[in-house]
Amino acid sequence: QIIGEEKDSAYFASVYTDYKNAWQKAYVQENGAVECWTQTAYTLGLQFGLFDDKQEMAAEHLVTCVDYINSHLNTGYIGTQFILPVLADNGKIEKAYELLEQTTYPSWLYQVQQGATTVYERWNGYQEQEEGTYLLQGSLNHCGLGSVNEFLFRYVLGIEADSENPGFKHIILQPVTGGSLTYAKGSYESIYGTIVSEWEKNGESVTYHVIIPANTTATLVLPSGETMELESGEHRIRIEQ
Repeated sequence: QIIGEEKDSAYFASVYTDYKNAWQKAYVQENGAVECWTQTAYTLGLQFGLFDDKQEMAAEHLVTCVDYINSHLNTGYIGTQFILPVLADNGKIEKAYELLEQTTYPSWLYQVQQGATTVYERWNGYQEQEEGTYLLQGSLNHCGLGSVNEFLFRYVLGIEADSENPGFKHIILQPVTGGSLTYAKGSYESIYGTIVSEWEKNGESVTYHVIIPANTTATLVLPSGETMELESGEHRIRIEQ
């Protein structure tokens, strides 16, 4: 539709609608549950809007699936790349942080505890077998489980592109605090310069430190939903939650 292909746009919209209707008829029950009780089934259905008015109930079922295995992931690459954003977008940010901060197998911090400085292809890609020997499996720097970086940049740091202003001419900053994290800092190299997002939580207050590149502007979205318009330069904002 954006590039003016109205006929193709209408065709693919009808494909999506037909698929969604068939999927709901075959699998979705009145309480928003699907017959296939897996994290990925709920995650993909929520990500692509397949539940319609049962979205909220489906999100609760996804949390149940996560809780069932003690707040660990049970997804392949497809589900893994969407599950944290889906939980966050459906009001389950603390559950997303709970998955992010797990340290036992399978989890991202389990890899870190094994000495990882990159994200492996397998949760147990590098493991000590016995004293002095290690098992290496698959790639030790892989995009599959590395998709967690989307959550770190777009949700933890809150650096978001504005679809109305391509290339980060205007920046949306909407960090979402949660879990046990009290501090986060990161940056993104845009074509206009380095975007820096940093926050520190101290009790009920949060201090935001952001750097907006020259010739750009930004909108800072606060936890309350209020917004602040920022010009290029360095800004420090403290708010009470």
